[in-house]
Amino acid sequence: MAFYQRNSQRGVLSFSTLLLFFLWFCYPTASNTWIALSILFILTILNPQIFQNLKSKYFLKFNIHIALFCVVIFASWYISKSYIAQYTLPTVPTTKLVRVLFISISLFISILFLQYHAKKGRGEYILGNLIKILFVYTVLIDLQSLTVSARAIEEQIYWAGNKFSLTYSNLWLAFLYFLKNPDLRGQKRTVYYSMLVVTLFISIHSDCSTSVIATFVMFLLTWLRYSKLSKVLCQPSFFIISIVLSASLMVFFSAVVFQIPFFNYVLVKILGESEDMTGRLLLYERLTTILLDHPLWGYGIRNVASIIEPLIPTIKNSQNGVLQLYLEMGIMGVVTYFAYLIRIVLHAQGRKMLYPVIVLLYMYLVIGLVEIPFTPTALFLASFIFLKQEFYERTHYCRL
Repeated sequence: MAFYQRNSQRGVLSFSTLLLFFLWFCYPTASNTWIALSILFILTILNPQIFQNLKSKYFLKFNIHIALFCVVIFASWYISKSYIAQYTLPTVPTTKLVRVLFISISLFISILFLQYHAKKGRGEYILGNLIKILFVYTVLIDLQSLTVSARAIEEQIYWAGNKFSLTYSNLWLAFLYFLKNPDLRGQKRTVYYSMLVVTLFISIHSDCSTSVIATFVMFLLTWLRYSKLSKVLCQPSFFIISIVLSASLMVFFSAVVFQIPFFNYVLVKILGESEDMTGRLLLYERLTTILLDHPLWGYGIRNVASIIEPLIPTIKNSQNGVLQLYLEMGIMGVVTYFAYLIRIVLHAQGRKMLYPVIVLLYMYLVIGLVEIPFTPTALFLASFIFLKQEFYERTHYCRL
């Protein structure tokens, strides 16, 4: 009887992991609100116990941070309803209530799912299953992408969506594999670096310079994992400074950066960007007219495209990670979002097995200079830190 019960539990966990994949990593299902809501409902029904760890000593402060962010998601959308129409065109839709609720609830429940099963000793099992599922999915979408003409434009739809969802899937697979095998010894090192080579190839083929940069950052930070720099990266103060640089360097000093021959050569000659960074420089200039209009709550999640279109019709987002977060949810969103990540960085200090999460966060900070990676998905991926056993060692030091 115990044997069948264990197999039944493992079957439910495997199916739940598959649902988690469809909820977060599979673009066709994750982008459809009603399908994603159905998946979330089934996931919750299958795992009603996940709410038991809400007040656990290991997770309480993390859960307070993520709950506050989820509240801000809804509050910023609700408050912005009173003024968003002043900035958008009548023909451009804004985010619906059901999508806003789904984003906040799915993030909170998914993190609770990771916490509960990790505390039960199932973290490595979930991680291993998810890697297998994501590997199959990534192989399929990569092969399909090779049938599309090289250097396809952003609007080209792959099975995975656009070029970003295609290449990010490869980056996520490499990150999860690194997290499961942080020592990268022997064959595991070969497999990991092969994943990065494939990611680089797919990024170049799909003309996604952002993922080219991300791949090099992951390679460099992985290579330096035993250096003194890795300890510096785990310092919350350094992480905060990096957030400020990611937010301001290109937005306020892009003209200066382009005057530096090395950066100009890399961006224009190697990565193939235009002299105006594909319209980014003009966008940063025009955004100054609305930056300070609603600094506290922003314009609502997923509404940035609606307010940017009247400024520059060819651009759909702010082209900067922190700036996008600020425009969506204001100062409240930026503070609650990064407070959660800062706590994760603090918890990774001195724990080599958790270093892959640090690599992920700094990779996002670098590409956040010119793209918008700071989404709920990034928070969810960072929360995979809970799946590692080392997370639960020496928790007494945490003082924040």
